Amino acid sequence: MRGRLRLFQCMVFGFLFSLCADASAQTYRQWGNLKSGPYAVGFKVVRAGDNSQTAQKSDSRPVNICVWYPAKRKPGASRMTVEQYAYLGRTIEKGSELSEEEKRLLQKELRGFYENADSLAFGSIPDSKWNTFMQMRSAAMLDAETAKGRFPLIIGKSDPFDHFPLDEYLASHGYIVARAMGAQSEPSPVADLRCLELAMKFLQNDASVDSDRIGAIGFSIDAFPAYLLAMKSAEVDALIAMDSPIFTREFASGLRMIPFYNVEKLKVPFLHMGLRKEIEKEERPGDFDALRHSKRFRFLLNDERVSHADYSAHGVLATTLLNVRGKSSSVAREAFEWTWRYALHFFNACLKDNRKSIVFISRRPEANGVPRGFLTLEIKNAQGADKAPPR
Repeated sequence: MRGRLRLFQCMVFGFLFSLCADASAQTYRQWGNLKSGPYAVGFKVVRAGDNSQTAQKSDSRPVNICVWYPAKRKPGASRMTVEQYAYLGRTIEKGSELSEEEKRLLQKELRGFYENADSLAFGSIPDSKWNTFMQMRSAAMLDAETAKGRFPLIIGKSDPFDHFPLDEYLASHGYIVARAMGAQSEPSPVADLRCLELAMKFLQNDASVDSDRIGAIGFSIDAFPAYLLAMKSAEVDALIAMDSPIFTREFASGLRMIPFYNVEKLKVPFLHMGLRKEIEKEERPGDFDALRHSKRFRFLLNDERVSHADYSAHGVLATTLLNVRGKSSSVAREAFEWTWRYALHFFNACLKDNRKSIVFISRRPEANGVPRGFLTLEIKNAQGADKAPPR
């Protein structure tokens, strides 16, 4: 009898151990070859309002914030679908569920992007393939119970669809990732900055947020408010701009006219990620170097087949779920996977003081396993801090 009981106990222990091992090594198709961190992922939408005496009428509307966060695992829990994310931004703006006609038009618009966008167009997508794509599951569980602990906050501005694969990935590694939807009436870098400030202040009251560890992130023009926030607020500890035109001739002059813009105020580590082909052609010489009080990391993808969209959910999903990247598929996959790895290690180094990540972002890309010549990493120390750690 004892032998049978011991055998049963061993079987149960082995089963539970396998569940834990599988959970810690969870993968999702939209993440390519990347594995999740130790946490399940929750997702929720919250609203923050501005009740201050100085709030202008135009910016007193509530700010909608999409939040991905470390969650407790719940076997069998339903996860968000691509379709839910696709409708979510418009649903939040409207304040009610979309009609079937609105959903149809929104899907038509999104599908048209994948079929016709210059950087992603690979012909028509069959209905069966598109319908399957829309029903594919992501990593996030809606309104899941938050995991125990306090976690660094990463804040930015975007539609919930635009970066949900990356945001879920970061949340699984122990971050609360918040995307404010920005000023919807009269969007501008200043109005969007105000939205980020409100969102940050609101989320700092959350018991799960470690207010002493905050990062800012943005893609393309949505990096503008994150860039300004890092200049204006002493509470931001790290900044990532993903393929953003902040240093281009077209946008740099306009940004410098904003009252909060001051290169002397940016004193946190800054990871500027982009495409070599665009940066060499479009950026103003010297603007990156002018940020002399910041430890700067410039991450450049060198392959010309990589597109601007590969820094967003659109490129990632076109590669991993829709499989419409043709001969560029393997390059595009390599591009977003290394982008995500570097973003995670950068935040780990700056917000968690993780020694392994500090080493990772400080050495040659080839030493991290990057194929030779695939990307370039340039590092410039902050003035007077030649040997200072990233944070």
